[in-house]
Amino acid sequence: MKAVIYQTLDNQLEKEWLTLWKKSPYANYTNSPQWLFSVTETFGYSQYVCIAIYEKNELVAIGALIKKRKYNTTIYTVEPGDYISGIPFLIDITNKKVVKAFVQALLSLNVVLLDNVAEEFVEIFKKNTPAMDIIPQAPNYYLSILKDKEGKVIIENRKELMRRVRNIEEKFVLRAFDGTMSEGIQTAFKIDNMSHKQSGGYNTFSTKTTKTFFKNLAKNFQKNMSFNILYFENTPIAFEIGFIANKTYFGNQISFLAEYKQYSPGKVLVTRMIEHLASIKINKMDLGSGDAHIKRLIAKDHRQFYHMIISDKKLLISYIKFRKFIKSYAYTQLKSHANIYSTYRKIKNIKK
Repeated sequence: MKAVIYQTLDNQLEKEWLTLWKKSPYANYTNSPQWLFSVTETFGYSQYVCIAIYEKNELVAIGALIKKRKYNTTIYTVEPGDYISGIPFLIDITNKKVVKAFVQALLSLNVVLLDNVAEEFVEIFKKNTPAMDIIPQAPNYYLSILKDKEGKVIIENRKELMRRVRNIEEKFVLRAFDGTMSEGIQTAFKIDNMSHKQSGGYNTFSTKTTKTFFKNLAKNFQKNMSFNILYFENTPIAFEIGFIANKTYFGNQISFLAEYKQYSPGKVLVTRMIEHLASIKINKMDLGSGDAHIKRLIAKDHRQFYHMIISDKKLLISYIKFRKFIKSYAYTQLKSHANIYSTYRKIKNIKK
C-alpha cells in the first residue's frame, strides 16, 4: 500500500480517478474529478492536493483538498462546504489498510476541515486516529426506490404529497435535462429569479459566481448532472437539480414559483422525480443535507452529517470548534428574525 500526495492533477491521474469513480459504490458528486475541476475553474483556487492510494500500482482511493487560509492558519478542505454531501473522498471505507494509509496522508497536512461528512465515514476514521474531532451538522435523509410486483414505483405518502392536485395530476409534467442541454439550466435560472426564495435573498443563483459554478458543473458532469423542471400546463414552475453516480441520485437544489404555492409544487416535483428515477433504474435517492418536512414525508431513513476536523494540533482543533460554535449560534439567532436575515442575505450577495 502506497500513498502519494500530488500537487497537480495530470491527464493520467484524472483518467484513473474517473475510472475508479464510475465503478465505486462510494462514488458521489463531491468525490469526483468533475467536482474539483468545477471548483477550481469557478473560484480560482490555484493550490490543492490530491491524495492517491495505490495497491500494486493500481489506484484504489483518491481525494482532493483545496489549500487556503482560514482561522489564521493554513487548512485543507473540500469546497464549497455548503454544497458537498456524504463521503468526501473516493475510498472503500471497509478496507482497513486503505483507510489507514489515507488517514496518515491527511495527518501530514496542517489541518483538514470537512463539512457534511457522513456518520459512517466519521466512525471509520475515529477508529484510525485520535487526532480528530466532530461537530453535529445536519441529518441526511435518503430513500430506497422500490417497485411493487406490477413494476409500479412505491411512494408511501403519495396521497399526501399529491393531495392539492388530486384531480389535476395530469397537468403537472416533469422534464429532465442533463448537463449537455442548455434548456434545463437556463429554465432553472428563470424560475430561481422569480422563486419564493428570491425575495429573501437566499435563492440558489443569487450571485453571478453561483451561476458560473453551476454552468461549470453542467459542463464537467454532462450526463451525470440533471436539471429537472416541473411544468404546469406547459409553464415551468419548479426545478430540482442533482447528480447521478452509479445507481444513486443526489439531490442538491430545489425551488418553485411563489405564485403556484397553492399546489404544493415542491411536493409534486419530488413525487414526479421519484417516478422518473424509477423509470431510469435509479435505486436510491439521497436528499442531501438538512431537515425539512417534505424530506421526512418522502424518506424514513436518515443518517447524521458532521463537521470534521483532522489535526494533531489539539489546541488548534479546540480553537476551530469554538469559532464554528460562535458562527453557528450567531447564524441561528439571525435566521430566527426573518426580516433581518433577509437583509443580511441580500447584503452578503452584493459582495459576491
